[in-house]
Amino acid sequence: MDWSNQGLSILSDRVDEAVNLIIRDQDEGVYIEKVDTRQYVRVYTQVGRKSPLYAGACPRILLSYLPDEEIEELLNRVELQKIAPDTNTDIELLWRWIHDARESGYTVSYGELEPDSAAIAVPIRDFTGQVIAGLSLAGATSRFQQDRLDYLVKETKEIAKEIMSKLGYVKQKGGI
Repeated sequence: MDWSNQGLSILSDRVDEAVNLIIRDQDEGVYIEKVDTRQYVRVYTQVGRKSPLYAGACPRILLSYLPDEEIEELLNRVELQKIAPDTNTDIELLWRWIHDARESGYTVSYGELEPDSAAIAVPIRDFTGQVIAGLSLAGATSRFQQDRLDYLVKETKEIAKEIMSKLGYVKQKGGI
């Protein structure tokens, strides 16, 4: 995935955080690309790692753009379990986060997959407009506070747009 490696490296250099690319594999997200950070404190991710779609910013961005019926089916067959102390297992709250993601074009998580970690994620769309991947930044919670969050989201969305344009995506009204 030449188009993604370059974009991931550029994003990591700009924000000095780990960058991940994740795709859906049934009820889980699978990390398929990663660029690590130079930061001393890092979040554990590696290519091949799987996470449930309800937990963490990047898996949840994939969940958020599924049709509601498909989300309902998934939530009926999957038991929401704590992966880390701050993993959300409240379906009502999850639905609020899904609607927020659709509105804002990104997700944020704090301590959902690893304690003291944070992440933001945006969707990657193909030429049909379908979300095929999630692009995320991950790092220590202390580096993902409100004063820096807007900058991280802006930079991540910018690289996502570049990747999507290489995939032939043309922005539709209301999309990122």
